[in-house]
Amino acid sequence: MNNRPFRFVLVTAVLALSLGIGTAWAQYVRHPHLHAADEHAEAAILQMKAAHNGDDWFGGHRVRAVQLLQQAREQMRQAAIFADHHHD
Repeated sequence: MNNRPFRFVLVTAVLALSLGIGTAWAQYVRHPHLHAADEHAEAAILQMKAAHNGDDWFGGHRVRAVQLLQQAREQMRQAAIFADHHHD
């Protein structure tokens, strides 16, 4: 059995994840409270996704909560970028 395609996908995924984590960390170096809040939001997203029991189980509120948490994470990222560029 040839594992090359699997290894390629695995290596690519790990590299992409590492790059994403490194980029996210760089944005929060000067903002530890934003970094902590982002980590909590990410953990909440993972918990909400793990709670999946069918699309109708939570009446669409679980899906909406995940969307809002993702939006909150983006706003935290934007806040860090803004602070870095406007407050030296």
